[in-house]
Amino acid sequence: MVDSAIFGTPPEPVFNLKGCCLSSELLEELLYVQAAHNEKAVKNSGSADGAFKQGSIAEMMFLVCDKFNQPPEARYLALEIFDRFMTKYARDQLKKAHSGRGGYQKKAATWNSFLRKIQKHLKLYITSCVQIASKMCSHYKILTNRKCSRFLLDAGLGCTSATILRTELTILETLDYHVYATSPLTYIETLLEIMGHNDKSTSMKILHETSMKVMDLAYLRRSAVYDELFRVATGGMTGSAKDRESFAMVEHDIMLFAVAVIGAASYVIDKTTSDQVIDHLSRITCIPTDDILEFATVLVQITLQLDRHQ
Repeated sequence: MVDSAIFGTPPEPVFNLKGCCLSSELLEELLYVQAAHNEKAVKNSGSADGAFKQGSIAEMMFLVCDKFNQPPEARYLALEIFDRFMTKYARDQLKKAHSGRGGYQKKAATWNSFLRKIQKHLKLYITSCVQIASKMCSHYKILTNRKCSRFLLDAGLGCTSATILRTELTILETLDYHVYATSPLTYIETLLEIMGHNDKSTSMKILHETSMKVMDLAYLRRSAVYDELFRVATGGMTGSAKDRESFAMVEHDIMLFAVAVIGAASYVIDKTTSDQVIDHLSRITCIPTDDILEFATVLVQITLQLDRHQ
């Protein structure tokens, strides 16, 4: 028997399996904790946050995680780590460039040098974030420096184990070692577990699998998703810079994102029961059904557009 079959984390959550899952009381407490964490994150959000966890960056992160056979949680956690690191790292370097000596040209040269460095070492930073996430998600799929070094060499970037270690420390120090971030997948799995306690007729495993596919698409098309949601929220108006700044709170509402993903997934599976699922999610989270439906509709539309172009 393969070792991972004995000691490894299950490939998917075991929803509502008697004796193996949290009690309803603990699930309720977990939901309260996640809601409080989400509320704090929304209040502290800024319009620049999230710029590094979408599009080609998300695609590259997903491909690296697939290459190393990482669990789903590592995919989203690595993206969250990378986004927070790059945002803070860029802000620190920009502040350093502005406060340095010399005129505009010298400061601009310093900033351009930093941008070239980022472009050159992008694969290294992404791989290091995946390595950090692997240590937080699984005890038997941890990425060693040697594995990362071989991968980067195959990708055309020769890096020694010492370089990889220094990069990992740079990321950790930039984030003040506060690397853990609750990903949307954690919220989704908590909500599905609660739903499974209350609704035995819906297959939570199928809903879970479809939700992850919808969430992958939402990350890959994040700008399009939130641009469309902003257009719907403003009634088609362009909106001022202040409106867009206020909308950042919606963009970083993980609980809203999670319920919308589940709602969209339920429509993809069986549109005749999706309203029931959305009503259930609304009762659990106290998020209005109209808000969930509005966001879920945007996700479904983006999914259908992708299907038509394939």
